[in-house]
Amino acid sequence: MITHDLKNPISSIIGYVSLSNFKKDMTIEDYKEYFNVIGSSAEYMLKVIENLLELSKLENNKLSFVFDDLTIHFVKDKILSNYNNKLISKNIELLFSGNLETIIRTDIAYFMRIIDNLISNAIKFTYPHKKIFFNVSKKGNTTIISIKDEGQGMTEKDLSKIFGKFARLSARPTGDESTSGLGLSIVKDICDKLGIEVAVSSEGKDQGTEFTLTISDIFTDNK
Repeated sequence: MITHDLKNPISSIIGYVSLSNFKKDMTIEDYKEYFNVIGSSAEYMLKVIENLLELSKLENNKLSFVFDDLTIHFVKDKILSNYNNKLISKNIELLFSGNLETIIRTDIAYFMRIIDNLISNAIKFTYPHKKIFFNVSKKGNTTIISIKDEGQGMTEKDLSKIFGKFARLSARPTGDESTSGLGLSIVKDICDKLGIEVAVSSEGKDQGTEFTLTISDIFTDNK
């Protein structure tokens, strides 16, 4: 599976480099197209390698966590900073609700890794001109974060293997994005390490998907 995931982008890079070397009538637009393909292929390979290294650390308990206060407002700002261009390019609206001043206590870097994967997937599998909903709520001393999209949804078979390594689901990216099947496995592993419960639900095909993160009072700072 790893070989297949890395072979395709490498072949694409070699092909476009070779083509640009012997094609004599290339325009500036041709070069831009080729460079875009080469760049996106290299980024995908880097992402696969980073995910494999992360999985190795998680499975061998080689990660160390530093817990600190984190406001959901900070999370919102980071999401918009990282994904605004992708949201604009697909005409997807990301809506935030709930008390964004809510504070949780967690490892900020790894919590943001969880959020990055979930938001990235929501954008990847949501149709253009649709919405993604980010909601934060409190239930007693527990903080619940919900990320719900208006994407392709999941079948029962998808839901049964969603957090597996290299999981291949029925839904496909809606904007020619790449996917390695590792991101949600990493999400689950990090959540387990941080004491966060992660769950997923979908009412079926084209009914969207909702991920929820439940952070218990052990890790929640109730200021």
